[in-house]
Amino acid sequence: MVADNDIALGSPILLIHPLLAPISVAFAARMQANAARAVALGLAAQSAAQPPGLYSFDGDIGRLTITTPTYNTAVLAVNQRAVPYGGVELARLYDGAQRVVANVGGRPWASFGVLVRDSSAREVLFSQKPRTLPPPVQPLELLSSPRGTVRRAKSYPARPYGGPFETIVARGRVNSDEVAIETTHRFKLDWIETRWKVRPRKRARYTVDVLFPSWGKHARVEAVLVGGRRVTLAAEAVPRRKVSLRNVAYFYIAGEETGYVVVPAGRRPQAVAHILRPKPQSSAPRPGPTLALQLAGQRKFKQLALGVKIAPAADPAQAAAVARRLRGTIPAKPVRPRRPRPKR
Repeated sequence: MVADNDIALGSPILLIHPLLAPISVAFAARMQANAARAVALGLAAQSAAQPPGLYSFDGDIGRLTITTPTYNTAVLAVNQRAVPYGGVELARLYDGAQRVVANVGGRPWASFGVLVRDSSAREVLFSQKPRTLPPPVQPLELLSSPRGTVRRAKSYPARPYGGPFETIVARGRVNSDEVAIETTHRFKLDWIETRWKVRPRKRARYTVDVLFPSWGKHARVEAVLVGGRRVTLAAEAVPRRKVSLRNVAYFYIAGEETGYVVVPAGRRPQAVAHILRPKPQSSAPRPGPTLALQLAGQRKFKQLALGVKIAPAADPAQAAAVARRLRGTIPAKPVRPRRPRPKR
């Protein structure tokens, strides 16, 4: 397809009848045609520039997308039955080279979020559970953004809720008759900080876990203790172990493609790190072991809180450098993801 004025790229929308060609073939042909047209218009002679961090926000369904040179992620509070996942947590997490850091869109237990169970191990509430239809109240609010606070986004704004950013703060809430969960994300250009608050609505005993997923059956989960010793919590042919959060400097979750660090932020609760093993799902066909930080184990509480910072890291050495920066011990330049070498 050629543009009407014959001096610009054609439409990138794939308006191809399904009986004419498989969608993969049509997509490849369209991209090749766009690339050839761009070369003909002199795009190859133009100098390239590193794009800034960018965001886009759709308030009615609580969809927030973030992309930076270091990572890209999204929050999808309302999925409108288009996909099987969603909620107020990170729906997926990739690095700047588009390698899977944590997950590709899983559901519990192959997702981020807070899991609350009662004394019979019944799931009472999970923060990563999508709505199917937009609620009367905006499901995700922006507390800080280039457009300021956005609690009631306009349906058709003159200026879209999107563009370059330095800091985005988003908050979402989920609740049931028994428990309420508040999740607050702070997105920076090179890392993400998430804080959770869990409040019971009934005086009962609950087990509360905060989950951090991984990708691939060969994934590993390690806890690096304050003294520097490394404890493997999950790996092939390694028995599962537990460790107290009070003794941990940071966690390194290494997936099959790359990994990420989890650094506790702020006051640390009395929690225990352990491992959950999610089953394959349609939206997470290759889940690895999930790190679970158990804030309460079958006990009563008034409120629980946890904060962490996460950022991509390709290997243990890079993880140590990223963790030091996130802990604020040294002012270092952001560690950019290492792009894989092309195969020969």
